[in-house]
Amino acid sequence: MDKTEKILESIAPKDEKERLIFKEAITNIVRKINERDRAMVKANAPLFKANYKQRKNSDGFSNDREMRLVAMIPTEMAVIAKRIYGEDVLTNKAKFKKAFVENEEGSYCLTVDPKSI
Repeated sequence: MDKTEKILESIAPKDEKERLIFKEAITNIVRKINERDRAMVKANAPLFKANYKQRKNSDGFSNDREMRLVAMIPTEMAVIAKRIYGEDVLTNKAKFKKAFVENEEGSYCLTVDPKSI
């Protein structure tokens, strides 16, 4: 049995009362995460809309094609991405792609079509 299985077995509910307590605790955790995510999206809606407009109205470059447009990533999303994918998520292309192209919430930050990355 590996380490993860041992941990899961040790916290698994032993009877109906523990199962109900465990279910309530997990439900509360999921609810708090969902509330936090909704609040983050709502707080950053103007930024997401600006990035979306930039993505829809351009190919990722300035009008004179001398500069690449830069996405604005909310601090909260950068912190979460660093926790999930590692501190180098903003500089490591493979990790960035997982966090901000393949991840639906992360893709809100993009100013270019995800298929172009």
